[in-house]
This record gives sequence, structure tokens and C-alpha cells, in this order.
Amino acid sequence: MAGSCASSKYNSGDRDRCLSAESLVPLTLKLTGDQGRKFKSDLFNNLVKYLGSFRRERSKQKRSSKTGSGQDQAYVSKWFAFDRMKFLMDKSEPNETRDSSNRENMAKEKEREAWTKTIDLFRELSYLWDKKHKEYFNRDMRQEAFKMLLQLFNEETGKNTTLADFKKKLENMRTTYGRELKKVNASKQTGSGSNDIYVPSVWYYRLFEFLEGTTEPCRPGTDTLDEVR
Repeated sequence: MAGSCASSKYNSGDRDRCLSAESLVPLTLKLTGDQGRKFKSDLFNNLVKYLGSFRRERSKQKRSSKTGSGQDQAYVSKWFAFDRMKFLMDKSEPNETRDSSNRENMAKEKEREAWTKTIDLFRELSYLWDKKHKEYFNRDMRQEAFKMLLQLFNEETGKNTTLADFKKKLENMRTTYGRELKKVNASKQTGSGSNDIYVPSVWYYRLFEFLEGTTEPCRPGTDTLDEVR
């Protein structure tokens, strides 16, 4: 019985019942002597194997979240026991790993909040993106505005990002927004219903919606400040 949970001849329902704690309690009470010891030994060995498998699946999941560009790239475990063992998520990982993961998540959330505030201010400074604005070609004014945006971003994140890196990141976000917008519009033309409309994959898509219909998103490889030379 103890070694049968992972057997391929058992269907998912059998495996679920095999993993159920309720089914193990009466069995352990009835088994004594060599039979009981063997059962406990087999049970322990299987639990160790399951824990090892869970850790491997969890590692794949964590690696994919770091290297993937979005939720679509996140690894999804197909191992039947993974969801049942999620209660071990924190307990099976070393404290240093959990602390590091928590710090990374907090840093990402902090940066996301910083970008939200920065893009909100960027929207207010319409002469940075609206080519019809009378100050759009005022290079000195634009330069000071970008410095203001950079200062806000660095204050919110606690970083010391350079103006060049900041502009490049903002440019990339605007370019990505432009690509996502094209996909949305294309899906509206070809789709047969609301369920067929493309859903943008980047979290900041809605933050840049003010660009739609007012100006073209920043072109790839184009420095925002260089546009007004």
C-alpha cells in the first residue's frame, strides 16, 4: 500500500485517496510487528521522495518566474501531488531562500508603485508626448521635465538610476504599449466577440492608455529627447 501512491496503474482518484491522511490512520493502528515497521519505513521513504519531487517542481516554478517575461512563461507543474503539497511551500524552503524571495517581491512591488507614480506625472506633462503641444519642441523644457521624472522615480525606489537608463526603460515601456495596442485593435477587427479580444500581458498597459489617439508610441531605438532635435 505504501509504495502504491506513485504507481502508474492507479488513476488520479486512487492517488488522491492514497494520499489522504484519513486512509492512513486506521491502517497504521492495525499494523503491528514487522508488518507495521515495514509499513512505517515504506511510508517514510515515500514521503521523502514526494518532498524531493515537490522541491524540484517548486524550483522549476521559481526559476521560470525569474527568467520569464510574463505570466505566460511561468512553469506550471503537472505532477499530480504538487497542489496537495503546497502547504509545505514555506516549510520546505530554507529561510534564506524565503527571505530572499520576499525581498525580491517587495522590491518589485516598490518599483511597480514608483513607475505608476512616474507615469502618472508623465501623463500630466503632455508636452513630453503630445506632438501637437506648443512646447513639444522646447528641448530645454523637456530636459528639465525628464530630470523631474527621474528624481521622482529615484526617490520612490531608493535607487540611483541614471537619466540614460531611465529614458531607455520608459522608451521600452512605451514601445511595448504600442505593440500591445496594435494586438488589441487587430483582435477587435478579426474577433467575433468580446471573448476574442486580445488581453494585454503587461501590467502597465492601462497606465499608458492616454497615448491612444493622441500620439504614436515611442519608436524602438529612438531616444525620446532626440526626437526634438
